[in-house]
Amino acid sequence: MSRQTRIIAGTPKGTFPMASTDSAQLLTAAELVHPGGGDRLPVSAMITVEDFAIRYTVGNSTPTLVPALGHKGAEANVIYLECTYSIKTFKFLNAVTGSNATIQVTVGF
Repeated sequence: MSRQTRIIAGTPKGTFPMASTDSAQLLTAAELVHPGGGDRLPVSAMITVEDFAIRYTVGNSTPTLVPALGHKGAEANVIYLECTYSIKTFKFLNAVTGSNATIQVTVGF
């Protein structure tokens, strides 16, 4: 099976894990700040779903469990966000109650 590798735009800050819960959450605000300070905004993000599935949205929507709202990100899925607005409004939660997924996030500036 062929797999693609993509390098995100900008200079990567590093990778950080986040745990999903049954409540929708944004990416950690501190991780969306340029490591050198200043007002540089994130331009890209790569998010991998490590184990259990998540539901996610960008923009004004918020994912929910019941009724199910949001895109489903299954284990091993990679989500690419390529604009500041999508990165800052990315929200995620467990796709199944109590399944507490882990995602890995790399943000580029």
